[in-house]
Amino acid sequence: RPIGYFVVAPFANATLRCMKYGQWLDIIKALSVRRPVVVVGNSSLRLPDMDMSAGEFSQAVAQIGGGVFNAVDSTTIRVLMALISRSFCLVGLDSAPLYMAQAVGTPAISIWGTHAPAARIGYDKNYMDLAIWRTDSCQFSPCFAYGKFPESKCPNGIRQTCCEVLGSVTVDDVLKKVDMVETANAQLGKFEA
Repeated sequence: RPIGYFVVAPFANATLRCMKYGQWLDIIKALSVRRPVVVVGNSSLRLPDMDMSAGEFSQAVAQIGGGVFNAVDSTTIRVLMALISRSFCLVGLDSAPLYMAQAVGTPAISIWGTHAPAARIGYDKNYMDLAIWRTDSCQFSPCFAYGKFPESKCPNGIRQTCCEVLGSVTVDDVLKKVDMVETANAQLGKFEA
């Protein structure tokens, strides 16, 4: 992987597994200081509106510039696999691109909310080490919610729009995991810093 770029996959089909798009914009901007960033996804899927719509998010990504490439709605599965396989690292949610990264052996920083990462990637220590799961932000985590927020458990009850665990993820959380990938790759001599 001599090409040093990040692939960021911010979309998931369910509100329960989505992070606010404003958080993603902050993460993308921080990552772009280190390496180019390719943002991928398909906005024609059933995507929830978080703090903005997926379309507004895509427009905001396109306006960042400075090494940020908006590939939302412009990559086939085959191209997405190629982008992921040649990337320095993927940053994404519990969604298809994470498992594509695993399939091709690309390091992946995964961000988790209602589900425990061990339930889905626990068989692979390398991917577990790169998982971000802020269980300290919700006493009921993991709630393994499917379909809708467990209103009796969520801090905002019926008004819950984003999982507290996902909402508590910071840019620093992501950058610490990026540092882990950079350290591991430097030791193996795989990537240019």
